[in-house]
Amino acid sequence: MTFTNESIGGRKLALSINQASDATSLSVPFLRKEIYAGNLKAHKVGTRTLVFVNDLVEYIGRGALASQGTTNDETLADDN
Repeated sequence: MTFTNESIGGRKLALSINQASDATSLSVPFLRKEIYAGNLKAHKVGTRTLVFVNDLVEYIGRGALASQGTTNDETLADDN
């Protein structure tokens, strides 16, 4: 199966670290530190390091919850 931009809704599935930096306004060195620390998932594809968009959105969400003093588990408990 071949994927095109149209077949995935015109959205990218993964971003380079530079693109992730542009999308989040977080610096490239900061994102690299977060990847190295295991806080942000990244994937090597050949020589490139890519961050899946879903992982980036989850990471940003965790940061927003942490700044409110809430963990993801507490938020899920509130929803039930």
